[in-house]
Amino acid sequence: MKHPIQKSSSRRWLIILAAVLCTSLLFSCGKGNHADPSDGDGTSNSGSFNPKDFQISNIHAHQDDPQSTRILYIDYTIKNVSSRDYKDYFNVKWKVKGSDGAYYEGSDEPGSLNAGASQARSNINIDMGTDGNMADISTLTYKITYQY
Repeated sequence: MKHPIQKSSSRRWLIILAAVLCTSLLFSCGKGNHADPSDGDGTSNSGSFNPKDFQISNIHAHQDDPQSTRILYIDYTIKNVSSRDYKDYFNVKWKVKGSDGAYYEGSDEPGSLNAGASQARSNINIDMGTDGNMADISTLTYKITYQY
């Protein structure tokens, strides 16, 4: 029969071992859960995505007959000003305030954009909710984000 001190010491080591295993499992969970956004040659856009690699220009936002339509159309040009190629893993999120005081959003996924290349985008739309809701173009903003 084991001495009570030895029995307690064995339990303590068992508890410590279990705690260490649980902690290591906890830290290993979540790694690699996202799809690898590599373009097939091992180049990955994740982790090194930088919105400053893109330049937006030639923005033209319009509502065709704003009294009878609720869609704001946006045309723009996006340019990859970096020295690296991007493959399908970013988007442009647009936001504008309507005459009703609410904000409305829309997004666009330009697709692949090689280093130095530009792409004209057209008819990106934001649904303003109801006919006659005028978009306040002066409040139109965009944000370029990583998409995984």
